[in-house]
Amino acid sequence: MFGHDLQRRSKPVLRMLCTLGLLFLITAAPGRSEEATLATKADAVRALVAERMSVEGPGLALRVSVGDELLIDEGYGLADLAHAVPVTPQTKFRIGSITKNITAAAILKLQEEGKLSVSDSLSSVLPEFPNGDRITMEQLLNHTSGIPSYTNSPEFLATVQLAVSAEELIARFKDLPLEFDPGSKFAYNNSGYFLLGQIVAKLSGKSFETYLEEAFFAPLKMSDTGVHRANEIIKHEAYGYTFTGNGYEKALNWDMSQAGGAGALYSTAADLETWMRAFHAGKVLNQESVRAAWKPNMIGSENTRYGYGWFIDDQRGLARISHGGGLNGFSSHLAYYPSVDLSIVTLHNAMPFAISTGKLSEQIAEMLFGDKMDPVPEYVVDASVTEKVLQEYVGRYDYQSAVMEVTLEEGQLYAQLTGQPRHAIYPMSPTRFFWKVVDAQVEFLQDEQNKTVAAKHTQNGTTFRAARLPDLELVKLTAEVLDRHVGSYQLKGLGVMVVERVDDGLMAKLGNQPSLPIFATSETEFAYKIVPAAIVFGEAKEGKTQALTLEQAGLRFSGKRTSP
Repeated sequence: MFGHDLQRRSKPVLRMLCTLGLLFLITAAPGRSEEATLATKADAVRALVAERMSVEGPGLALRVSVGDELLIDEGYGLADLAHAVPVTPQTKFRIGSITKNITAAAILKLQEEGKLSVSDSLSSVLPEFPNGDRITMEQLLNHTSGIPSYTNSPEFLATVQLAVSAEELIARFKDLPLEFDPGSKFAYNNSGYFLLGQIVAKLSGKSFETYLEEAFFAPLKMSDTGVHRANEIIKHEAYGYTFTGNGYEKALNWDMSQAGGAGALYSTAADLETWMRAFHAGKVLNQESVRAAWKPNMIGSENTRYGYGWFIDDQRGLARISHGGGLNGFSSHLAYYPSVDLSIVTLHNAMPFAISTGKLSEQIAEMLFGDKMDPVPEYVVDASVTEKVLQEYVGRYDYQSAVMEVTLEEGQLYAQLTGQPRHAIYPMSPTRFFWKVVDAQVEFLQDEQNKTVAAKHTQNGTTFRAARLPDLELVKLTAEVLDRHVGSYQLKGLGVMVVERVDDGLMAKLGNQPSLPIFATSETEFAYKIVPAAIVFGEAKEGKTQALTLEQAGLRFSGKRTSP
């Protein structure tokens, strides 16, 4: 939440946001001439974006510069669909987790002022916080604190539109047990950054908003950046949208008090470029602090690729500093490539999105400086892998916020992630496969009985394990049985689940989320195909089911019928 890449995946109930991050398999950039100028390449980028963005759909603000040369500063699509208001360079977007690098900078600024040290314990500032003596400021900054992330709570979306005090929000997670020993593991965590926002306020003696304005935004003339407040009219603000089966609708409208230091800011593409370049130039913090922020944390031999509010990695050998952001209705990405002095800002007012801001940013970098990157690895297809071996990998794999389905047709293995096109995957060994359309690989893992139990996915320098889901054995039900389950059910903490019949199947819609098909595995049990979740219907009375249970990620949520 507030922006996840593959490193930052979570298991929200039926939440299709990541996120804050799904894997997006995109084709390589168009061919380029080695002699092409940056201006010519920028024209190719404009043409690519214009082709992908609908003039009648949610929009995109794009700003690209190399050194002092501004290559692109344009808007595409609409900021307000109802009134056909176009996105322009002046359009303001909620930026989600890009807020984190600004929150982290505030902590480092306070350290420069002698008001704290990142080695201080959390309890030195918030003495009432449980386990605070075991957690350092640095562990909050680099997502290794072990504190549960409050946005992963299944109840979160049910209350996200309501204003909340910092004390009330912190109370939601402070007494929960730690998920691991502080410093022993990386787990992207919004609770830590919400706490950091409160620490900024407490130690500065000012509100979080005022401190950022005085320390950063005013000196840098970032007049279009601030903390988003529901009761304020923000000129040139973009509305957030979500895609449903019927087109785009207004997205769930967060009250950004629910985000705080983890994701509450809004900004423009120009202001974010100003921030990125000022940070790099030492105009925000001294160089010692910049180096600390851009030094990836190590846990033993594991490189977490995260510093203080920034991801630090590379795109095929070209060093990159970046962060993404995402919440219902908004997706954003900020990237800087220091060796070529390239900055890219992509801001989009849809989530789930019409275009992936992070992947678009990567493609732009490829189009402009692909000649400075390492060659795309070339894999050799292992033609000796038999169809019998391939058949063993057919199934569904839990990518947490999505499902990857692997199928076999005429001797060719295919993989398809929720909401994306199907692509062929090719063996480089009996267990390891690769995509040709993108630099990504998957290894199928087997147990002692040679049964496939998981897929190990690698892309953009990140590897994670996706468990194999049980095979679905679907059954066909009569109209009478299906109609028995149709109705509305109130799920405690989640909202209303509406179940409708469409043709010979059922669709289920939870709250403001899209309506999704569910598939019968028995008369009372139904499964989602695109997320690892299921619905179990209870007993019927007078021909109507009286209750249901939603099951996902080891959690169960029961609800009673509220409509005939």
